[in-house]
Amino acid sequence: MHKSAAIGIFDSGLGGLTVLPFLKAELPHEQLIYFGDTARTPYGSKSAKTILKFSSEITDFLLRRGIKALIIACNTATAIALPELRKKHPELPIFGIIQPVIQRLSRSAAPGERLLILGTKTTINSGLYESGLKVLRPDLELGAVACPTWVPLLEEGVRDGAFLDAAIQYHLPLDLVKNYDSLLLGCTHYPLLKNSLQRLYPGLKLYDPSESLVPVVKEGLSELKLLAEQKEAEDIFYASDLSSNFLNMITELLPGTDADTRFRDLSIPPEF
Repeated sequence: MHKSAAIGIFDSGLGGLTVLPFLKAELPHEQLIYFGDTARTPYGSKSAKTILKFSSEITDFLLRRGIKALIIACNTATAIALPELRKKHPELPIFGIIQPVIQRLSRSAAPGERLLILGTKTTINSGLYESGLKVLRPDLELGAVACPTWVPLLEEGVRDGAFLDAAIQYHLPLDLVKNYDSLLLGCTHYPLLKNSLQRLYPGLKLYDPSESLVPVVKEGLSELKLLAEQKEAEDIFYASDLSSNFLNMITELLPGTDADTRFRDLSIPPEF
C-alpha cells in the first residue's frame, strides 16, 4: 500500500458524511473515497447476515479503487461486520467507530456519570457500547435506547420541525431523559440532530463518536507510515442510489465541495 492512496469510508447512507469534516480537519492531505449505501438504508433493522453481505460488497468495491485503509462510519456495520472484515482482509487497516469512543469515555467521563446510549436496534442489541464501558468504567450508570425512526427521516431530508421533534420525543420521553447526564450518539446520522436534541434537552452533554474516531485513524496510519504527505487527488463520493439529500448533505458539511462532479451513481449492479 502506498501512502498516497485513498482512505475508504462507508456508511448505510448519508450519516457517515458527518465523520468527514473531522477527517478533513485532522488529515487534510488524505484523499477520501466515500460510499453511502443510500439504496439499501437503513441497516439498523436488517439481519446480521444481510448487514455483513452489504458491508463485504462495499469493502470489495472500495478495495478495487486501491484504498490503503477503511473506515466503517456506521455503528451498525461496525457492530456486525468489523471482526469478519478484519479476518477477510488482514492486510487492510480497518477502523470501526465504536471502540474509539469507548476508550475516550473511559478516560473523560465524570465519576458516576449517567450515560444514555442511543443507536439503531442492531447496535443497541449488540450491547457493544455497554459491555465495553462496563469493563473500563464500572462506575458509570448506563442505559440504552433504540431509535429506529430517526435514520429514515434524516435520509428523507427531515432535519427539523414538529414532526421530527415528535419522533425524537417518542424515543426519548422526558421521564426517561431526566435520569441521565449525557447522550451517546451511537449512529453517525444522529449528529444531524444535535441542534434539536440540545433544544429539547438543554443541559445534557452529547458525545459524538466521530470526534473520538479520527485521532485513532491518524495514529494508526502514522504507525504504519501511511500518512499522506500531500493531497494528490480530489475526494470522491459514491452512492448506491442518487439522492438529492445526499448531494445537499455533502455541500452542507463540506462547503466548497463540487459534489455533482464527484458523485457516482452505482445503482448497485453491475459493480456488485
